[in-house]
Amino acid sequence: MLQQTYRYLSKWDPSDIDAVIPPIQVVTCIFQCEDKFLVLQRARKDLQHNLWGIPGGKLDQNEEPIYGLIRESYEELGVRFSKEMFQLLGTAISRTPSDGQYGLYVYHAVVPSDLNIEINYAEHYAFRWVTVQEFLSLDLLTAQREAFMLVQDKVIGLFNLTKKI
Repeated sequence: MLQQTYRYLSKWDPSDIDAVIPPIQVVTCIFQCEDKFLVLQRARKDLQHNLWGIPGGKLDQNEEPIYGLIRESYEELGVRFSKEMFQLLGTAISRTPSDGQYGLYVYHAVVPSDLNIEINYAEHYAFRWVTVQEFLSLDLLTAQREAFMLVQDKVIGLFNLTKKI
């Protein structure tokens, strides 16, 4: 799946019986509304304070990725989604100085324009709906740009974009 060299991501197929499953796994989702997607500004006082990223978080022990995504979406956005809304776009191993190594699942979901988001202010200062170009110009969480690039061809198709970013 990885077609280029990444600084923080490497190939990982969690369905491969020989693949090593990292003890920490993270789910993230590109929530699309028309030609924009949702980003959150991190409030947690750590190395990535104030940076922007797509919603997501760590899975609980033995939690299936789709159910972790449903839980994290509710915790971060105050919205309950059904598992049928989500499409898995890609997976990778991420290694960052701030978060260490973890298995990454990147999902996509189309949401209605009247979605009522109530972010958890203990975790995030703000949210915005941004175009792909705006997203790429933000101060992003470590590895967020690479996670997006990992699935960009699929995202371009999902957003009905006509040219490659």
